[in-house]
Amino acid sequence: MISDVSDSIRSPSRFGALAVGSLYGWVPALFVLSVHATLAWLARAPGVRTGQDDAIYVLLGRALRGFQYRELFRIDTPIHTMYPPVYPALLAVWSALGGEGFNWLVALNIACSVGALAFTFAAVRRLTGQTVALACLGALAFNPALIDAAGKIASEAPFIFFEAVVMWVLCRNNPNPWLLALAGIAAIAAALTRSVGVTLILAVGLYWLLQRRFRTVGLFAAAAALTVGLWLASTVVAPEQVPGKSYVADAAVRPQNKTLASALVQRAFGKLPYLKDVYWLLPLPTIEGTVIDNVIGVPFVAIGLLAGGAWLLFSWPAALLYLITYCALLLLWPWVIERFLVPLLPWIVPAVLIGLGRVARLVRPRWELRVVTISAACLLLTGAVSVFAVIAQQHACDPGAPIPSRPCLSADQASFFAATEYIRGHASPNAVVLTGKPATVYFYTNRHVFSLTQALDRPPSEFLDYLRREDVTYVLLPAVMPFSEGVPRAGVRALGPMLEANCRQLALEASFPPSTFLFRVPADAGSASPDAACAAVSTYLQAAKASGENPDR
Repeated sequence: MISDVSDSIRSPSRFGALAVGSLYGWVPALFVLSVHATLAWLARAPGVRTGQDDAIYVLLGRALRGFQYRELFRIDTPIHTMYPPVYPALLAVWSALGGEGFNWLVALNIACSVGALAFTFAAVRRLTGQTVALACLGALAFNPALIDAAGKIASEAPFIFFEAVVMWVLCRNNPNPWLLALAGIAAIAAALTRSVGVTLILAVGLYWLLQRRFRTVGLFAAAAALTVGLWLASTVVAPEQVPGKSYVADAAVRPQNKTLASALVQRAFGKLPYLKDVYWLLPLPTIEGTVIDNVIGVPFVAIGLLAGGAWLLFSWPAALLYLITYCALLLLWPWVIERFLVPLLPWIVPAVLIGLGRVARLVRPRWELRVVTISAACLLLTGAVSVFAVIAQQHACDPGAPIPSRPCLSADQASFFAATEYIRGHASPNAVVLTGKPATVYFYTNRHVFSLTQALDRPPSEFLDYLRREDVTYVLLPAVMPFSEGVPRAGVRALGPMLEANCRQLALEASFPPSTFLFRVPADAGSASPDAACAAVSTYLQAAKASGENPDR
């Protein structure tokens, strides 16, 4: 190989031909990547919505521009210890260049997504050749989950970018020291973008140990300990260890009267829904109203994954190690959340497609490339249909609007944003709000919020007196889903019952149909509106029950 390169350099015409050939191979890839960027832009989220993670990331970026890492939305501005700092740091730099406009911030994520797919294409091309790599790239570029991740303010896209850089380096048999350093830095950056990136640290370290790169492993371990290790240590000693606000508290969740071992076994067997999630995330063609598509599709996916795993073992072992370590953590984690699988798609999709091709080759060698191409085309077309449906649905939206436009919102979301507009227009600049959506409320109103965890840690008889002592002015009871994708958010479901127990001492400030309510904390009982406040709380609890929520938890 080295002699070939040397001969090419001595022969300018040959070197030029190799360079032109390499660049020519990127022409169709660049076209596909540009389509991916365009689709992500057209299908982007309509703005910072009620999920809260997007608002938290923007506000953490704002804090970092002031050289601190605090929750600016809370009146006590505690140090933030849940989300690692790399993505907020990227937002801090990006917003310093172009502001905090939603479209500008989303452009950063789209760039990260394009970069991730480019590195993935380069790695697969190196291992399999141009045609297979292009087929895999097409299936990934039109994947609805990846396009969704690129088109919103979330940490998935930059996390996938750092993953892809690591795997691009480790697809080589003998990368030079500079590339090894790049892989180590990217792995650490990934773990400081999403905490699940510790699995990438583990996979890279194991891979280098298997290669007997002991010096490299030592340096990598030291660097990871001084960065990722210190961050994880700060999360362990954080004062607020509440499920939904602390990954340490999440990991410790287990049913009552169960030992840790039995809880872990129960968690592992409870992850069978992930098999269905992989099927939908690919995505495969479906036939509405029947199970024929599942009967046909599931075996294909299973066979592709098994055969693709064998291909990874011999051709890209670092990627296989990463899939194993990542999935092992998912098995032990208490929650089943589909989007946790999204960062694995750049490795799952090529593995399935190439695995199906390898199986076809056992039957007839000339079928391998055809099966890969046809399978990729199916994923591409199914993904395109889904993405274009999202684009059509959001055609009337204005993603750059100061507040997400009404056509993009559900009735409950619209009522929440109506409440934030009311607070911004009517509440004193010094008002303090208690709510289950603190970051989003602060983002849109610039009014500080009080810790819901601390407030709900009081018995009902002391609740309102405690709020008065802490100068809490309003309580916002929003109709938006109190849980996000099955993960409990600390205390939110208990807010309704707490207000029900104290409703006769509250004053109803304003109602926002269908079931979002703003209450004022009166200075004395004479300022309360008991009938109106109790009726409002009752309406909220009935709406929560009708939607399948359990307001008593």
